[in-house]
Amino acid sequence: MAVKQVNAVQLLTYYSLGRWIVEEQQEGSRRAKYGQQVIKKLSVKLSEKFGRGFSEDTLKNCRKFYLIYKDRISETVFDLFAVEKSETVFCFFKDQMPFSLQWSHYLVLIRIANADERSFYEIEAAKSGWNVRTLQR
Repeated sequence: MAVKQVNAVQLLTYYSLGRWIVEEQQEGSRRAKYGQQVIKKLSVKLSEKFGRGFSEDTLKNCRKFYLIYKDRISETVFDLFAVEKSETVFCFFKDQMPFSLQWSHYLVLIRIANADERSFYEIEAAKSGWNVRTLQR
């Protein structure tokens, strides 16, 4: 149970970071008008403030993760997690978590362009307990 909650917090954090990049830093557009500078600057600032874990690649993946899965989490639930930092957010996920796999699985899935194919592999990986190597194959 603890592992599932830690995984959920990690995924919601990356989702929140991706949302912040897209909605706040890029003002809702899929890409910043001034190219990669947003990601580079954010990487430097976040690394200075929080330490490791905020490389340009990580931030790009967070942005892509949010763009692909942005409809999975309602605004209310997002506010509980990211704005209010409420522990009750997990009550909304009792029956079904919005993300059932680990971050490494989603790093593979976000590279799949076809939404139906991506959904199929996500469902199969979760249902069958695939590790990342099996999913990659």
